[in-house]
Amino acid sequence: EQKAEAERGGGHASSPAGVGFAEAMSDLEEPELMAFAEQRALARFPTASHMCSGREQGALLRLLCTLSGARRVLEVGTFTGSATICLASAPSVERVVTIDWDPRSAEEAASVFAQSRFRDRIEQRVGDSLSEIAKLGNPSGPSGAELEPFDVVFLDADKRGYGAQRDLLVSSGLLRVG
Repeated sequence: EQKAEAERGGGHASSPAGVGFAEAMSDLEEPELMAFAEQRALARFPTASHMCSGREQGALLRLLCTLSGARRVLEVGTFTGSATICLASAPSVERVVTIDWDPRSAEEAASVFAQSRFRDRIEQRVGDSLSEIAKLGNPSGPSGAELEPFDVVFLDADKRGYGAQRDLLVSSGLLRVG
């Protein structure tokens, strides 16, 4: 009965039905694939495997996209793709563009994406984040169709570059405001 109530969206967040709703909204769509991505990260990047988004972070990303109704998402910092899968699994999401500078981690992510039922929603780019964002915002370039702004932007790499990335996203009209 509580699950049915939760699925209808009923109940306060602190009530059992509300907790059920929160759990239903944050369940990961592909837990086995998330585990695979984490295992690949540990095997190939043992000193950096902590950079994988875990179950809780992935569930939060999916929930934020779902609650906001995000259709287009930009992720900077793919690593092995675990967060990308969570972003792409949100029911409203139609497209996730993910950028990573490291060809080795991009290769790992590509192997994860290939196994995902959400692979058609993911566009993977390899290169410097500012250069790739600039390409997305260039209406005369090959990605001119990308000018529709992103509803959600997840910056998860090059922490010192966040300000420049944000400024470029805003100045190029790639970040939906409001």
